[in-house]
Amino acid sequence: MRNSTESKQSVVNIQYSDTEQAPTIERGRAFVDTGAKATPKHVNVASLNDTWIAAETTTSASDTGKLLIKDDDLYQHRYDSYERAAIQDLSHYSLGSLNQNVTYAAFKTDTAHAGYQLTHTAVASGDSTGMLSLIINANKIIRINQQIVTTYTKTSAVVAANDLPKTAVDLFKRMDQKKAGEVATTITVKAGPAQIGMTNSINYLTDPDAGQITETIVIN
Repeated sequence: MRNSTESKQSVVNIQYSDTEQAPTIERGRAFVDTGAKATPKHVNVASLNDTWIAAETTTSASDTGKLLIKDDDLYQHRYDSYERAAIQDLSHYSLGSLNQNVTYAAFKTDTAHAGYQLTHTAVASGDSTGMLSLIINANKIIRINQQIVTTYTKTSAVVAANDLPKTAVDLFKRMDQKKAGEVATTITVKAGPAQIGMTNSINYLTDPDAGQITETIVIN
């Protein structure tokens, strides 16, 4: 540390005292962790189409460690279902409407607790379990789940069939046409035919009713 004459700053001698002596402790450097993380960049949603993998994730029934982004939607495989959520470009919403949106506010708080920022220019996606996928840049996504942060990186456009078959993605799109105002949000395959969960919205960042199943359609 430079002395006070060189830096024009006050110098503080830190002392520890007991009943017998008051030795001077040598000055040192103090480092403060502000908790600042990379600020998300605004990206074109179309540039995100690809497979995204979290290398540190241990594959399980609830989390394959793989995501697919295609045509403004995020797809994942969880348990017996393929799930779909919208990728939302928050810059399309007015700042005033976002500030009054309790769903956005809850995600924003969770993001801040994890050390990141969900700004009104961010591109991100929520899901039915309350996870947030925040786009940091065109090659990096962080997923926040109760302050646990997992990093996903873009890899290739190829997804293993058991993770997300192309036929499943096509089925989501076809089911969107079945009923005006509804979109497909889940495809569940157990013993028997596939069951399609329909909902009014997959905009999990801003719609408190997103993902609520309005009807189930069985595909024979």
